Amino acid sequence: ELYVFDASYSESNDLLAVALSDGTCRVISVAASNVDEDENTQREQCVLSLPPGYFGDRGGHLTAVEWDSSGTRLATCIARGRVILWYLQNVGIGNSISLQPSVVSILDGGSGRQIFGAKYCCGKNEDLLLTWGIEGKVSVWDSYSVGEVMSPICTLISHTDYPIFALDVTQIGTKQSIAVGGGKEGGFLGVAAYLYDI
Repeated sequence: ELYVFDASYSESNDLLAVALSDGTCRVISVAASNVDEDENTQREQCVLSLPPGYFGDRGGHLTAVEWDSSGTRLATCIARGRVILWYLQNVGIGNSISLQPSVVSILDGGSGRQIFGAKYCCGKNEDLLLTWGIEGKVSVWDSYSVGEVMSPICTLISHTDYPIFALDVTQIGTKQSIAVGGGKEGGFLGVAAYLYDI
């Protein structure tokens, strides 16, 4: 039985990426069907998966998935503390075009602790990737990293007394801010959200 942990829609390429409990990410086209204008079809474009045995006994489900604004880069978060950066491009084969994924980088913070999300940000090319999770840290990574990266550029936030469950980035003029929400045992009730300038 499969469970959906997260989904991310890319407006620029009309694709939906879905993070699943089996360790795969399904990429689905949500474009309208030419056959019937009133009906939307969902067509699987590709399945992003790592080699069999990659996860071993470390837990293999994906916790989150995030597109960049171009719709060509995708970050998938693994339950055991890694982030996989993918590059997706359309490739022509004969008379058809297919979506071809490739792993560009594996970001490994070394803790093996659960990461709840990733967000591309900063500049028109979204040069940075923010990650957050159960350790209460917001880490900053180079979003154009190649190969295996063993540590982030820096840690923006470290609240070891509670996990960070959610993060969003906003830009007003030239100023960028992040909103962070977390919680302690007992849930979200009474736990404040934090706003930071970056």
